Amino acid sequence: MLGRSRESDIRIADDNVSRRHAEVVQEDGAYWLNDLGSTNGTELNGRTVTHALLTDGDRITIGSTAIVFGCTPP
Repeated sequence: MLGRSRESDIRIADDNVSRRHAEVVQEDGAYWLNDLGSTNGTELNGRTVTHALLTDGDRITIGSTAIVFGCTPP
């Protein structure tokens, strides 16, 4: 989970990020980005999303923080 909460796997110190903002989950060999009902929304490559498939190099923006998703095939 990504967010401001101490329980977050990736903690982000950004006042525009919700405590439980978003998560990245692996499902059947693919990675998915899920917004967790955040106040300010989640963007993927500049588009607001609630659930989206991730690919290597995608840019996730939550609050004013940008994260580049990277994965290597098994």
